[in-house]
Amino acid sequence: MLGPAASLAAPIQGGGVRYVHAVTIHWAPGRGKGRGFTPRSVYVRLTRLQPTWSIIRLSSEPLSREPEGILPPHPGLALKDTSRGRTLYTRTGHRRGDTLLEHFGPHANFETGAGLAPDHVMEVGEDEVFLPSGALDDFVNHSCDPNCRLDFRGAGRVFLIALRDIAPGEELSFDYATTTTRAGIQAFPGWRFNCLCGADNCRGEVGSAEDLPHERLLHYAQLGALAPHVLRRLNLTLPRSA
Repeated sequence: MLGPAASLAAPIQGGGVRYVHAVTIHWAPGRGKGRGFTPRSVYVRLTRLQPTWSIIRLSSEPLSREPEGILPPHPGLALKDTSRGRTLYTRTGHRRGDTLLEHFGPHANFETGAGLAPDHVMEVGEDEVFLPSGALDDFVNHSCDPNCRLDFRGAGRVFLIALRDIAPGEELSFDYATTTTRAGIQAFPGWRFNCLCGADNCRGEVGSAEDLPHERLLHYAQLGALAPHVLRRLNLTLPRSA
Protein backbone atom coordinates (compact mmCIF):
# COMPACT_ATOMS: atom_id res chain seq x y z
CA MET A 1 0.00 0.00 0.00
CA LEU A 2 1.07 3.56 -0.56
CA GLY A 3 2.05 5.72 2.36
CA PRO A 4 1.08 9.38 2.78
CA ALA A 5 0.78 10.93 -0.65
CA ALA A 6 3.00 14.00 -0.40
CA SER A 7 4.10 16.95 1.64
CA LEU A 8 5.04 20.31 0.11
CA ALA A 9 7.66 22.78 1.23
CA ALA A 10 9.03 26.10 0.04
CA PRO A 11 10.92 26.16 -3.28
CA ILE A 12 14.46 24.80 -2.94
CA GLN A 13 17.18 27.39 -3.30
CA GLY A 14 20.63 26.22 -4.38
CA GLY A 15 19.75 22.59 -3.78
CA GLY A 16 20.33 21.42 -7.33
CA VAL A 17 16.70 21.59 -8.42
CA ARG A 18 15.30 23.83 -11.12
CA TYR A 19 11.56 24.35 -11.61
CA VAL A 20 10.41 22.18 -8.71
CA HIS A 21 9.05 22.56 -5.18
CA ALA A 22 10.35 20.26 -2.48
CA VAL A 23 8.11 17.23 -2.21
CA THR A 24 8.23 13.95 -0.32
CA ILE A 25 6.36 11.17 -2.10
CA HIS A 26 5.82 7.57 -1.02
CA TRP A 27 5.86 5.46 -4.18
CA ALA A 28 4.84 1.94 -5.02
CA PRO A 29 7.79 -0.47 -5.56
CA GLY A 30 9.70 -0.10 -8.79
CA ARG A 31 13.07 0.77 -10.29
CA GLY A 32 13.84 3.67 -12.56
CA LYS A 33 11.71 5.67 -14.97
CA GLY A 34 9.03 3.23 -16.09
CA ARG A 35 10.68 0.24 -14.42
CA GLY A 36 8.22 -2.07 -12.70
CA PHE A 37 5.84 0.70 -11.64
CA THR A 38 2.42 -0.55 -10.57
CA PRO A 39 -1.08 0.76 -11.41
CA ARG A 40 -1.51 1.82 -7.76
CA SER A 41 1.22 4.43 -8.00
CA VAL A 42 0.49 8.12 -7.60
CA TYR A 43 1.18 10.71 -10.27
CA VAL A 44 2.45 14.20 -9.60
CA ARG A 45 0.64 17.05 -11.34
CA LEU A 46 3.07 19.79 -12.34
CA THR A 47 2.40 23.29 -13.56
CA ARG A 48 5.22 25.48 -14.82
CA LEU A 49 4.96 28.88 -13.18
CA GLN A 50 8.17 30.67 -14.13
CA PRO A 51 10.64 30.23 -12.62
CA THR A 52 9.26 27.24 -10.67
CA TRP A 53 7.18 24.13 -11.12
CA SER A 54 4.29 23.87 -8.69
CA ILE A 55 2.71 20.60 -7.63
CA ILE A 56 -1.02 21.24 -7.82
CA ARG A 57 -2.47 17.84 -6.99
CA LEU A 58 -1.88 14.09 -6.88
CA SER A 59 -3.91 11.52 -8.75
CA SER A 60 -4.14 7.79 -9.42
CA GLU A 61 -4.32 8.44 -13.18
CA PRO A 62 -1.72 9.87 -15.57
CA LEU A 63 -1.94 13.35 -17.00
CA SER A 64 -4.63 13.78 -19.63
CA ARG A 65 -2.95 16.89 -21.00
CA GLU A 66 0.69 17.97 -21.06
CA PRO A 67 1.85 21.33 -19.69
CA GLU A 68 2.04 24.24 -22.09
CA GLY A 69 5.04 24.01 -24.42
CA ILE A 70 5.31 20.20 -24.24
CA LEU A 71 4.61 18.19 -27.39
CA PRO A 72 1.44 16.10 -26.87
CA PRO A 73 1.99 12.34 -27.32
CA HIS A 74 0.85 10.62 -30.50
CA PRO A 75 -2.92 10.00 -30.16
CA GLY A 76 -2.40 6.30 -30.88
CA LEU A 77 -0.51 5.71 -27.62
CA ALA A 78 -2.19 4.09 -24.62
CA LEU A 79 -1.38 2.36 -21.33
CA LYS A 80 -1.90 -1.34 -20.72
CA ASP A 81 -1.82 -3.27 -17.44
CA THR A 82 0.45 -6.33 -17.62
CA SER A 83 2.10 -8.75 -15.20
CA ARG A 84 5.07 -6.31 -15.22
CA GLY A 85 2.93 -3.31 -14.31
CA ARG A 86 1.67 -0.64 -16.67
CA THR A 87 3.31 -0.41 -20.07
CA LEU A 88 2.98 2.01 -22.98
CA TYR A 89 1.92 0.59 -26.32
CA THR A 90 0.63 1.79 -29.68
CA ARG A 91 -2.86 1.12 -30.96
CA THR A 92 -2.17 2.49 -34.44
CA GLY A 93 1.41 1.59 -35.38
CA HIS A 94 4.15 3.97 -36.50
CA ARG A 95 6.75 4.45 -39.20
CA ARG A 96 10.48 4.54 -38.59
CA GLY A 97 11.53 8.05 -37.57
CA ASP A 98 8.13 9.08 -36.19
CA THR A 99 8.19 11.28 -33.08
CA LEU A 100 5.95 9.54 -30.54
CA LEU A 101 6.11 11.71 -27.42
CA GLU A 102 8.21 14.17 -25.48
CA HIS A 103 9.94 13.22 -22.23
CA PHE A 104 9.76 15.98 -19.64
CA GLY A 105 9.76 16.72 -15.95
CA PRO A 106 11.44 18.95 -13.38
CA HIS A 107 15.24 18.97 -13.58
CA ALA A 108 17.36 17.99 -10.58
CA ASN A 109 20.92 16.95 -9.89
CA PHE A 110 21.61 13.36 -8.81
CA GLU A 111 21.77 13.99 -5.07
CA THR A 112 18.61 16.04 -4.88
CA GLY A 113 16.71 13.87 -7.36
CA ALA A 114 17.50 10.70 -5.41
CA GLY A 115 16.07 12.31 -2.29
CA LEU A 116 12.89 13.51 -3.98
CA ALA A 117 11.74 10.65 -6.19
CA PRO A 118 13.19 7.13 -6.21
CA ASP A 119 11.23 6.14 -9.32
CA HIS A 120 10.20 7.43 -12.75
CA VAL A 121 13.52 9.30 -13.00
CA MET A 122 15.67 9.50 -16.14
CA GLU A 123 19.26 10.69 -16.55
CA VAL A 124 19.39 13.42 -19.19
CA GLY A 125 22.79 15.07 -18.64
CA GLU A 126 25.91 15.14 -16.51
CA ASP A 127 24.60 15.11 -12.92
CA GLU A 128 21.12 15.90 -14.25
CA VAL A 129 17.83 13.99 -14.26
CA PHE A 130 14.21 14.44 -15.17
CA LEU A 131 11.97 13.83 -12.17
CA PRO A 132 8.54 12.20 -12.74
CA SER A 133 6.32 14.00 -15.22
CA GLY A 134 3.06 12.26 -14.33
CA ALA A 135 2.46 11.63 -18.05
CA LEU A 136 2.82 8.77 -20.53
CA ASP A 137 6.59 9.15 -20.81
CA ASP A 138 6.90 7.68 -17.31
CA PHE A 139 5.79 4.29 -18.72
CA VAL A 140 8.26 3.67 -21.55
CA ASN A 141 9.96 0.46 -20.48
CA HIS A 142 13.43 -0.90 -21.18
CA SER A 143 14.29 -3.44 -23.86
CA CYS A 144 17.68 -4.81 -24.95
CA ASP A 145 16.20 -4.84 -28.49
CA PRO A 146 14.22 -1.58 -28.42
CA ASN A 147 11.88 -0.25 -31.08
CA CYS A 148 12.52 3.38 -30.05
CA ARG A 149 15.37 5.69 -29.12
CA LEU A 150 15.71 9.01 -27.36
CA ASP A 151 16.35 12.14 -29.41
CA PHE A 152 18.03 14.99 -27.50
CA ARG A 153 17.26 18.32 -29.13
CA GLY A 154 18.02 21.92 -28.22
CA ALA A 155 16.93 23.64 -25.00
CA GLY A 156 17.10 20.37 -23.06
CA ARG A 157 14.14 18.76 -24.83
CA VAL A 158 14.04 14.97 -25.20
CA PHE A 159 11.78 13.03 -27.58
CA LEU A 160 10.97 9.36 -28.17
CA ILE A 161 11.55 8.34 -31.80
CA ALA A 162 10.63 5.11 -33.58
CA LEU A 163 13.79 3.18 -34.52
CA ARG A 164 11.86 0.99 -36.96
CA ASP A 165 8.34 0.48 -38.20
CA ILE A 166 6.19 -0.46 -35.19
CA ALA A 167 3.05 -2.57 -35.61
CA PRO A 168 -0.26 -1.86 -33.85
CA GLY A 169 -0.34 -3.48 -30.41
CA GLU A 170 3.44 -3.35 -29.84
CA GLU A 171 4.83 -2.10 -26.56
CA LEU A 172 7.15 0.90 -26.87
CA SER A 173 10.63 0.65 -25.41
CA PHE A 174 14.11 2.09 -25.47
CA ASP A 175 17.41 0.82 -24.03
CA TYR A 176 17.87 2.56 -20.68
CA ALA A 177 21.65 2.16 -20.94
CA THR A 178 21.71 4.65 -23.83
CA THR A 179 21.17 7.51 -21.38
CA THR A 180 22.49 6.01 -18.12
CA THR A 181 26.07 6.34 -16.82
CA ARG A 182 27.88 4.63 -13.98
CA ALA A 183 27.76 7.93 -12.11
CA GLY A 184 23.98 7.86 -12.44
CA ILE A 185 23.80 4.30 -11.12
CA GLN A 186 25.95 5.31 -8.15
CA ALA A 187 23.34 7.90 -7.27
CA PHE A 188 20.37 5.64 -8.16
CA PRO A 189 21.47 2.03 -7.39
CA GLY A 190 18.03 0.72 -8.40
CA TRP A 191 18.84 1.61 -12.00
CA ARG A 192 20.91 -1.60 -12.14
CA PHE A 193 18.47 -4.52 -12.15
CA ASN A 194 17.77 -7.90 -13.71
CA CYS A 195 16.28 -7.57 -17.18
CA LEU A 196 13.08 -9.40 -18.09
CA CYS A 197 12.60 -7.92 -21.56
CA GLY A 198 12.66 -11.38 -23.20
CA ALA A 199 14.56 -10.24 -26.31
CA ASP A 200 16.80 -12.76 -28.06
CA ASN A 201 19.77 -10.51 -27.31
CA CYS A 202 18.75 -9.77 -23.70
CA ARG A 203 21.83 -8.92 -21.64
CA GLY A 204 20.25 -10.23 -18.43
CA GLU A 205 20.93 -7.01 -16.56
CA VAL A 206 20.12 -3.36 -17.19
CA GLY A 207 23.06 -1.12 -16.37
CA SER A 208 25.02 1.80 -17.75
CA ALA A 209 26.33 2.72 -21.18
CA GLU A 210 29.83 1.85 -19.96
CA ASP A 211 28.60 -1.73 -19.42
CA LEU A 212 27.33 -2.20 -22.98
CA PRO A 213 29.23 -4.63 -25.24
CA HIS A 214 31.45 -2.64 -27.60
CA GLU A 215 29.61 -3.77 -30.72
CA ARG A 216 26.27 -2.76 -29.21
CA LEU A 217 27.68 0.60 -28.23
CA LEU A 218 28.82 1.22 -31.80
CA HIS A 219 25.45 0.07 -33.11
CA TYR A 220 23.64 2.61 -30.93
CA ALA A 221 26.12 5.32 -31.88
CA GLN A 222 25.43 4.68 -35.56
CA LEU A 223 21.69 4.96 -34.90
CA GLY A 224 22.14 8.23 -33.00
CA ALA A 225 20.61 6.53 -29.96
CA LEU A 226 23.22 7.55 -27.35
CA ALA A 227 22.54 10.61 -25.21
CA PRO A 228 24.99 13.51 -25.71
CA HIS A 229 26.34 13.24 -22.15
CA VAL A 230 26.98 9.52 -22.73
CA LEU A 231 28.86 10.29 -25.96
CA ARG A 232 31.02 12.79 -24.09
CA ARG A 233 31.72 10.40 -21.22
CA LEU A 234 32.72 7.63 -23.64
CA ASN A 235 34.55 10.06 -25.94
CA LEU A 236 32.46 8.95 -28.90
CA THR A 237 31.50 11.06 -31.88
CA LEU A 238 27.85 11.19 -32.94
CA PRO A 239 27.65 9.89 -36.52
CA ARG A 240 26.35 12.24 -39.18
CA SER A 241 22.81 11.64 -40.39
CA ALA A 242 22.57 10.23 -43.89
